[in-house]
Amino acid sequence: MSIRPKGKLAINKNGSAKRQKWPAIKLFSPNKLALILCLLLAQAVLPAQITPPETEEISVLLSIKNLGQVAMPAILAGNQLYLSLSEFFTFLKINFTVSPDFQHVSGFFLNESQRYIIDLAEGRATVADRKLTLAPKDVLTTETEVFLHTRLLDELFGLRCTFSFRTLSVNLETEHELPAIRELRRAELRKHLQILTEGPAYDRLIKMDHPWLSGGVLDWALSWNTSPQSKSWQSQLGMGFMVAGGDFTGHFTHNSHAAAGNAQNRWAWRFITSGQTWLRQVRLGSVENSGVVSARTAFEGIALTNQPTQLRRAFGKHIIRDYTEPGWTVELYVRNQLVDYAVADASGFYSFEIPLHYGSTDITVKHYGPWGEERIKETELRIPHTFLPAGEMEYTLSTGRYRTPEPLYGGTAVVHWGLLPRLTAGVAASRLQANSHRKAQELRLSASARLRDNLLVSTELNTSSARSWHLNYFHRSGIGVQANEQRVVPHPFFATEPARAEKSISFFVPGKIFHLPGQANVKWHDLRQSSLHERSLHLGISTSFLKLTPSLQTYLTWQNLKGQRPIQVKTQFDLAFTAFRRLRVRPQVEFVHQIGRWPAFSCQLEGQLFRQSWLNVTFEQPAGSRKPALQIGFRYDLSFAQTQTVSHFRETGRSFSHSSRGTLGFDHHRRKIFARNRNWLTTAGILLEPFLDLNHNGRKESGEPGVRNLIMQSPAGEVIEQPQDTVIYIGNLPAYSTHVLQFSARSLEQIAWNPRDEKVGVAVEANRFKRVPVPITIHGEIFGSIEVEKPFGRKGLAGIRIHLEQLDGAFKTSVLSIYGGEYSFSGLPPGRYRAFVDPQQLGRLSLASTPAAIDFEIRSLREGDFVEGVDFVLR
Repeated sequence: MSIRPKGKLAINKNGSAKRQKWPAIKLFSPNKLALILCLLLAQAVLPAQITPPETEEISVLLSIKNLGQVAMPAILAGNQLYLSLSEFFTFLKINFTVSPDFQHVSGFFLNESQRYIIDLAEGRATVADRKLTLAPKDVLTTETEVFLHTRLLDELFGLRCTFSFRTLSVNLETEHELPAIRELRRAELRKHLQILTEGPAYDRLIKMDHPWLSGGVLDWALSWNTSPQSKSWQSQLGMGFMVAGGDFTGHFTHNSHAAAGNAQNRWAWRFITSGQTWLRQVRLGSVENSGVVSARTAFEGIALTNQPTQLRRAFGKHIIRDYTEPGWTVELYVRNQLVDYAVADASGFYSFEIPLHYGSTDITVKHYGPWGEERIKETELRIPHTFLPAGEMEYTLSTGRYRTPEPLYGGTAVVHWGLLPRLTAGVAASRLQANSHRKAQELRLSASARLRDNLLVSTELNTSSARSWHLNYFHRSGIGVQANEQRVVPHPFFATEPARAEKSISFFVPGKIFHLPGQANVKWHDLRQSSLHERSLHLGISTSFLKLTPSLQTYLTWQNLKGQRPIQVKTQFDLAFTAFRRLRVRPQVEFVHQIGRWPAFSCQLEGQLFRQSWLNVTFEQPAGSRKPALQIGFRYDLSFAQTQTVSHFRETGRSFSHSSRGTLGFDHHRRKIFARNRNWLTTAGILLEPFLDLNHNGRKESGEPGVRNLIMQSPAGEVIEQPQDTVIYIGNLPAYSTHVLQFSARSLEQIAWNPRDEKVGVAVEANRFKRVPVPITIHGEIFGSIEVEKPFGRKGLAGIRIHLEQLDGAFKTSVLSIYGGEYSFSGLPPGRYRAFVDPQQLGRLSLASTPAAIDFEIRSLREGDFVEGVDFVLR
C-alpha cells in the first residue's frame, strides 16, 4: 500500500503557481515495519528510571500522625509526585542501602525478616515473599538521588501518601508501626521512666538557694455571720518567708468567741539540705509526730528526717471512696500537699487514687461548696503508704513538748525499711513524761505487703493493745473490695478518743444498668463504742443517660441505743442535669420507710451570671417542718480576692454570712506586691528576666536590654502578666521541686533572636520569687550553593549534605541543598565556623569539592549576621 500526496505549491518567476509532485511513500514496506517494531520493543525494555519530561524538584511538607512534620525533597512530574528515597527512609528509620550507580536499593522494612530489593536495571521489586514489576514511571533518578512514586510506596510497603498540590503537603497513613514511631514510643517510655527516677529533662538547671532573708507571702481570710440568735466573726492570717536559709510559716486565727491563744496559733521553720541523702530536712516549731497512735494533740519541738521534700513515685495505688454534697469540689492533701481534686457526682460520690507513698501519712480531704462552704475530714492513713524500695530506709527523729494543760514532753523515733520489693516493715518507739512519776513508753510495729499487684495487705500492732489491718483488692475490670478493722483504746495521757472497735467492708462493681453505663456499690459498717452498737448497710447504684445523671441510694441502720428506733431504712434519689446550657439543676427526694411519706425534698439551681460571678438558689422542704427553707448565694471572684455572700430563710428566722479570702505576694528583687485571689502560702514563685545577651556570657549585665514577647510554657503554676514590663512572673508552684520551663522564640522581635536554652530546670524554694535570668542569644544565617562541573557549564545540584561546625566544637549541624543547588541555615550562634561537603557522599558520587572547606564568621549584631557566598563546586 502506498500514498501519493498532492504535492506542494511552487511560485514561478512569472508569478504563476504550479503544484510540484511528491514521490510515492510506502507506509508498510518490510523495512518500515521492522523499524517500527524495533522502536516499540526499545520502548518496552527501557529502564524504569527514565525521567519524564517537564519535571520540577520541589520541597513538600510530610505529615505523619504521632511523628510530626518534616520538609521532604520531591519531584513533581505533572500531577505525579516522587519522594526522595534516602530522606524518606531516613526520617522513618527504615533500613536501606543504595548502590553507587543508583540502580539497586536493598534493606529491610520493619524487621530483618522483611527484606526488600528494588532493582531498577531489571525493573523488578521484591518485598519479603511478594514480587512486583516496576512500571516505566515508578522510579526517577537524578545524579545524586533516587525518587519513588507515592503509588509505589503504597504497593510495596503499605505507606499511603496523599498529596495536596494546593498546600504542597503529603499526609502519610499506614497500619504498620514504623521504626520511627516505635523508636519515638520507646523514647517516651524512657522519658517517663527518667521523670519517675531522675525528674524531667532540661538543658540547664538552676539549683536551690538558701538566702538569709527573702520573699514574703501573706494569706488572709475574713468571715462574719449574723442570725437572730448570735453574731460572730473570724479572721485568719498566714505568713511565710525565707529566713536563715529555710522557710518560715506561721498561722494565726482569731474569732469573736475566743481570745487568741497558743492553741489557735502555730509556726514552723524548715531547712532543706541540698544533695544529702542521710539528712534531707530539719524542722523546728509545729512538727509532725507519728509516734503516738491515738494522740491528735499539737506537738512543738525539733525533728530530723531523711524523707524527701516531695512525695515519692508510687509502687501502687490506694483508692479512697466516700460521699459529700452533690457538686462539691473535693481536694485531697497528703502531708499538707495538694495531690488531687474531684467534683462529686449527683449522689455526692467521689473517689481518689492515692499514690502509695511512704511512712505515716496524714490524709486531709477538704470539701468546698459552691458558696464558700468548707468541711475538712482528717484521717491518718498508715497503710499502704509504708512501701519502700528494697534496701532503702527512712527515719524521723523528733523531740519536744505537747500542747496540753500540764507540761508533757516526749520523743519519738520512727524507722521504715524496705525488706523486699513487695514487703516493707516499720517500727516506732515513743517515750512520754509528764513529771517524775508519770511516764510511759510505747512501741508500734507495722508491715505492708503487696501479695499481688492489685492486692495490698497491711497491719499495725501497738503495745497499748491498739491494732488494725487493711485489705485492698481492685481488679482491672473495675471491681473493688476494701476491708479493714481497727481497735482503739484510750491513751493514758490523752483522752481525745474513746475506746472503740470498728469493722467495714465495701464492694464496688461497674456494669450496665438498663443498657446504660453505671456502678453499684455495697458497704457494711459495724461500730462498737461504749454503750453504742451500730450496724449499717449502704446500697447504691448510679448511671448516666445523655445529660442526666440519676443516682439511687438506700441506707439500713441497726442501733441498740436507748431511745432510738432499732431499724431505720432510708432511700434517697438524686438527679443532676444541665438546662439552658449554663443552669445546673439538682433535685433530690428522700423517703423514710418507717414514716411512709416523703419527709424531705430539695432542689438546687446553680448558674454563671457573668464571667467571674455565680448565683445559687436552693429550695428545701425539711422533714417535720411545714415551712420551706430558701437559700440564696452569690459568689464573685475579684482579681485580688474571692468573695461569697449567702442568705438563709428558715422557719427559725433569717441569717446572713459573708466571707472573703486572698493572698499578697512580695517580690524583693523588683520591690513589687501582688494581690491574688488564691492562697499562695507554702508555695513557690519564679521571676523570669529575658534579656538580650550581647556578649554571650549568659549573665545579665548593664547595657543589655530586656526582651519582650517571650513564649513560655510551664507545667504548673499561675502566670502573672506584666504588659508594661519585660519580666514574667509565675506563682503558686509546688515548693522544693524542680520545674521545667520551655521557651520559644516564635514571637520575638527579631527572627535572629533565640533563647540560649530551650528547656530550663528551676529548683524553687517556698514563699519567695526566685530570679531566673533568661539569656536571648543572637543567631546568624548562612547562604551558599552547590554546583557540579559539566562539559557544557555548571549546574546546581540538589540533595548534597553540607556540614557546619564551629571551630571550637561547641556547635555542629548539617543541611541539604535544594533545587538549584542552593542551601541556607539559620540559627548559628556567633563564632567562627567551617563549612564542608559530606565526604562520604562525595565518595559515593566519585566527586571532589572545590574548595574542600570554607571558614567564615558569624558576628554578634543586634539584628543578626548574614553570611553569603559559601559556594562549592563539585568535579
